Amino acid sequence: MKGTRLSVSILLIAITIYFGEEKYGWWISAVTCFVCGIFLIKKGYTSFILSFVTCFMAWTFIAYFKDYGAEVSIAVLVSEIFGGIGVLPVYLITGLIIGLVGGFSAISGNYFSKIGVDLIEKGFIKI
Repeated sequence: MKGTRLSVSILLIAITIYFGEEKYGWWISAVTCFVCGIFLIKKGYTSFILSFVTCFMAWTFIAYFKDYGAEVSIAVLVSEIFGGIGVLPVYLITGLIIGLVGGFSAISGNYFSKIGVDLIEKGFIKI
């Protein structure tokens, strides 16, 4: 069951990033990671690492393929702003930022879930 939940989380995050970023933007990955942290991933460090790696890889691939098909490469323009560092570091930096946002969102959702369970067990919240 544990592997199934983690696989569903990876698939859900990757699909949301791929299809959701076109309509909603990059922040939709944070919302999905938060929800996965609440309901699907039960350990804090696992939620961070899983969401970080999934968001990082998915966003880096999307950035590469969208920039590859464009008439004007935004990665080249951003690279020139930073002194011509190249396009690969630009892809990796954007992937790192989105990965950190996704990872911290997932761990926040995981801690939110644990706080809710503790409040229910102590009787502060009646269901």
